[in-house]
Order: sequence, then C-alpha cells, then structure tokens
Amino acid sequence: MNEGVTEPFEPYQPEGSSYDWDYEPEPQHSGPKVLWGRVALLGIFLILAFIIGRMTAGGGGGISQSAYDRLKQDNATLKQQVTTLQDQAAAAQSSPQASPSAQASASAAPQAGSQTYTVKSGDTLRGIAQKFYGDSSLADLIAQANNITDPASIRTGQKLTIPPKP
Repeated sequence: MNEGVTEPFEPYQPEGSSYDWDYEPEPQHSGPKVLWGRVALLGIFLILAFIIGRMTAGGGGGISQSAYDRLKQDNATLKQQVTTLQDQAAAAQSSPQASPSAQASASAAPQAGSQTYTVKSGDTLRGIAQKFYGDSSLADLIAQANNITDPASIRTGQKLTIPPKP
C-alpha cells in the first residue's frame, strides 16, 4: 500500500448474488431548491387577506362630536384647577413659615404641672426621665410630650417639656 494515498471505497458484492446494488450518485444542485409555486400562492393569499381586511374594517374609528366637546371642556376645567393649585403653592412658598422646632414646641403646649428642662451635654431621655421621675422607662412620656421620634436626636441647649408623672 502506498502511504498517504487513499483509494475509493468499493463495496463488496459476492459473485452470483441476486442482489442488485444501486449506487447511482445523486444529482448535484447548484443552489437551494425554491418552490416558486408555493411562494406565489403565499403572496396571493397575503394580498387577498389585506384587501378583505380593508374592506371589512369599520370606518372612522373616532368619537362623536358631543363626546369630543365634553372632553375638551373637562380638559379646560382641569387646566384651570392646575393653575389655581400652582398659584396656591407659590403663595405658600413665599409666605414665611415657622421653623420645625417652633412648630413642635407650639404643638406641645405645656400641661398643668409640667416643667421645662434644658438639655445639657451628655443627657439622654432615659437619664432625664430617671432624674425627674426616678424611673428611666418613662422616657417615652417625655418623647411624646416633645414630639421626639428619635430619642438620640436631642441636642445640648434644647428645651424639653417634662410632663407630670402619671
């Protein structure tokens, strides 16, 4: 045998056999086979579907004139409301407002028998409650009386209302 040379394969066919081996090569195509008849039918079907769809589609598709007029008036009313609200917001921003701490102290009007305490450096609500009530668990009472949501937010110099012990 020659190295590097390949020989074509020839199947074994015994002598005298009744087998009729058919090894005709398949024809070579130069490109993909296109079924032009089917492509044409598909095109005709699409054109007919488009034409039938256009013929059966409802006309207009709009709204009645009275509904249009009603919506137009609603729109004008809403625009007027927006303008009014914008004017009110501008007026509210330009008017002087009380500071949040002044609002908090105004809303926390002192009760009868309450005391005022000025926070010193190192004070905590629990320590203040212990000093005034002898019970640090009443710190929430002081926090409520002064509209304090975060007990760690008290600062030196802040004036606290100490309500009477319940």
